[in-house]
Amino acid sequence: MAVKTLWQKLSGTLEVSREDRSRGQKLFREFTHQGSLRITPVQRIALSPGAVVDFYRRLSLVRTPAGPVVRKQNDRWLRDVDFQFVDLKDYGTFFRVLMDLPRFRADSIIFLPLTEGENPLYPRSHSQLNRLYSDPFLESCGCSPEDQFRLLVEAVHLCGKTAGYYMSPLIDPSSAVIYRKPEFFSWKSEIDPASNRSTLVQQVNELVKREFDLTGGYDYSHLKNALRREGLYIEEGDKPVSFDFSDEGAMGYFSRIFIALQSGYGLDFFYLDFPEQMNDSLVSRIYKALRTERGCKRSTGWVAALHKSHNPPPDPREPVVLIHDKRGGISLDEASIHDWFHQLGRLFEKNRGLKIPVTQGVLPGKPGEVGENEFLRRLFLARFSGVKLFRRALFFRGDVCAQSNRMEDVYHRYKALLEGGRLLQVVADENYAWWIISDRGRLLIPLMALDSPDGKKPGPVRIDYSSITGRNKILSVVDYDFSSSKGSLFLSADNSLVISDLKPGSFRLFSLQ
Repeated sequence: MAVKTLWQKLSGTLEVSREDRSRGQKLFREFTHQGSLRITPVQRIALSPGAVVDFYRRLSLVRTPAGPVVRKQNDRWLRDVDFQFVDLKDYGTFFRVLMDLPRFRADSIIFLPLTEGENPLYPRSHSQLNRLYSDPFLESCGCSPEDQFRLLVEAVHLCGKTAGYYMSPLIDPSSAVIYRKPEFFSWKSEIDPASNRSTLVQQVNELVKREFDLTGGYDYSHLKNALRREGLYIEEGDKPVSFDFSDEGAMGYFSRIFIALQSGYGLDFFYLDFPEQMNDSLVSRIYKALRTERGCKRSTGWVAALHKSHNPPPDPREPVVLIHDKRGGISLDEASIHDWFHQLGRLFEKNRGLKIPVTQGVLPGKPGEVGENEFLRRLFLARFSGVKLFRRALFFRGDVCAQSNRMEDVYHRYKALLEGGRLLQVVADENYAWWIISDRGRLLIPLMALDSPDGKKPGPVRIDYSSITGRNKILSVVDYDFSSSKGSLFLSADNSLVISDLKPGSFRLFSLQ
């Protein structure tokens, strides 16, 4: 089924009702007017397949299904984007994620592996799509799982976003490649720890061949246990297994995975997550090899995602994101706020002279791991830190709410000021943290009420900015309170702001001019 006519064919196959066409038209108008849909998760689930198909059919008539970066000559466009991770396990099928895509506010969608395996972060296969994600409705319309993935990537592009794919050197210990290509891995022997690499690989090959001769097939879980009984193993227990990139064949094999996925599904970039246990020299070697040997289209981008313990490559050519914490944990106390801005300061120095900046990733949280207010506070810190290009929000949550949508609206309103202004002052005491960003006579002052050990309500706080603006100047102030539903307040002030009635964990943004 040709991708460029997929939505029209689906619409014809489904025979969309008049009611579905009306609903699809309303969604289309809302999306093209606002740039995103503001429907709730309950409303999204209640949408009929016909309305969803009609919405995308209308988009396909006015937008191209090709990636928005297909004509770009390099991947520097990745410097400015935020990332939304999507795990199909949260949705169940390819089709069910389609109406969340227009709700996401991030610039790029990164799909966690959609191939076979229990854990999406280290799958069993890099090529076989997981049939469990195939949608019965799309199957009835003649769409194979491969068509459904192409449909999903096309939907991302129709929403004006780029589509990425998560990759890692880690794989499931029952993966076929471990036993079909044992030379790609670092084997160990309990019986003879001094055995060299070639001897161990030969032993693995012989046992695998013997099992095949006996059974006429491959049961990789059984092979893993059989090898373990012979004292041969890569990792203890059921830990994920990493390729050994000291073998050139392993590097070539890993590179070809990217090429096949990119050419097969029209992906725009890859997000390569390096395990914490990898040392910096190996990270740099993999990064360099994949950058020079990748063979993908020139506009296909790469993101190297490092743990906070890693150092970035000495001369990055593609974006590198330093993960603050895999769980996104940012304790909003006085010491942590100071540490956060120190990290941004170090990144500022690190990026001097680099064409591609190293960025600081913030994970606002995964569903079920953090509460709504904690998610919003992390998003606030990611959005309004005010250090140009050196922090990026990495979203795992799809359950956006009215407050997070409002925060995104305000962020985009002041994006030029945030990225072009100067961070003049950072203050954090036991009750509050605030910082002042200035650009051409305008000020932004983000304020957070920090975690209180005793849970007591903090008193009023006075923010004096007279040394920046001059003492006898009256300024107009817009007060955005993101931790309540009050909306925006319009005030005036002279040389300082006095804020009271703040609850622990609340956050505000003040725009002054």
